[in-house]
Amino acid sequence: MTLAVGSRGPARAPRGGAWLVLLAVASCTPGSAAAPAGPAGAGAAAPTDVRLRDRLILGRLIGTWRWVHQTRDLHTRRTEREQWWLVPAGDLVVGRYLREVEVASVDGTPFRCNQDVRYLQRALFDVVVEPSPAGPQVRETAVRTEASPCDHGFRRLGGYQAEVGTALTRLRWPDGEATLVRVGPAPAALPDPRWPGDAPTLAGRWRWSARSRDGAHARDHAEAWDLRGDLMAGPIEGTVERVVTSRWPAGAAPRCAHGGVAVRRERVRVQGERAAGEVRLREVELLALSDDCPGPASGRVFEEAVLEQLGDHLLLQWRGARPQVLQRPPA
Repeated sequence: MTLAVGSRGPARAPRGGAWLVLLAVASCTPGSAAAPAGPAGAGAAAPTDVRLRDRLILGRLIGTWRWVHQTRDLHTRRTEREQWWLVPAGDLVVGRYLREVEVASVDGTPFRCNQDVRYLQRALFDVVVEPSPAGPQVRETAVRTEASPCDHGFRRLGGYQAEVGTALTRLRWPDGEATLVRVGPAPAALPDPRWPGDAPTLAGRWRWSARSRDGAHARDHAEAWDLRGDLMAGPIEGTVERVVTSRWPAGAAPRCAHGGVAVRRERVRVQGERAAGEVRLREVELLALSDDCPGPASGRVFEEAVLEQLGDHLLLQWRGARPQVLQRPPA
């Protein structure tokens, strides 16, 4: 098992562009604004009028909203999407928003966290919106994140001041602002999205791929895993099909390569069990092998790895400190 070279770490900030700064918790005191001092008619609006106006503005937030932002640098493209759902709740408005951040490598270099050229972070925030003379105050109250090797899972809850319009709403905080676009009415009930990583299972198919290079000699690695069993209870059994495709430039390929391409295929049986608080996975049998350019005959050395699951990813640590991250194949 050979890993790709030249990998890099993921961008970790949960917000990008105007959203890059982690926000401190904004404190908002519910209830009416304090009545102004002095006799009525001294130029200040009556508290009931202010309260009614604030409630009317607050009601205009009810609906479904969207925000999209994209940035790019020399190496990565970052796309941030948010879907907001806001519904009435007595004198307040409550809701939640789904935040998705997709980071893609534009130069083909994989990220270290998942050994792939893209990764996705997802988080679901609960919010409450309270009226105030300065405009509706949006306060994040809870967050749930999807488990992923590319996401530490921590979010600092924040708060925003809203400037509400019919089709657009501007959210402001000390370090920036963002504009939400109305895309529909309020839902009958707040959505509660579920992700594959919320209830992870070991059984089924997994995949891994990588590219490595040795001078002009390039190798594409692809693995298809089929596992059975339970990570917590065990035992675990399965098979791994590995394909390594080697390519050479014209004039540099060995005789065994056809058109500068040679393919090696193998199928291996694996077994695993939990012991001393960890799961160890071992190669136990070579089921099939074909190689266009076989090397010197030698005994097959079976390898062993420590296995753990994080969301919808399998993390393997092979002997010699060689990490491997398996993902589910595309649906």
